[in-house]
Amino acid sequence: MKYMVNRDVTQEECDWLDETIKKGTIVYKFLGNTYGLTEGIMVFLSDDQQGPLFQLPEDALSPNQPLQSSGRRSPKAGQAKPKASTK
Repeated sequence: MKYMVNRDVTQEECDWLDETIKKGTIVYKFLGNTYGLTEGIMVFLSDDQQGPLFQLPEDALSPNQPLQSSGRRSPKAGQAKPKASTK
């Protein structure tokens, strides 16, 4: 699962980090066994599950989902589109 970091996560908060993880950074959830990790989420900076693996606070992550530009949802499959008003 892909997440976006919703605030800066500093070394002061997470002393295991090599550097601050900036707001807006895209990270990818580790899909393997976390062996009892009960707080935070283990993530990679790369979607190929390679490179540094580290823990970030759960409240610093938001699911990264595409934004809809108009704010209107597309109709689900099988649903008719709303008709335009003729008034």
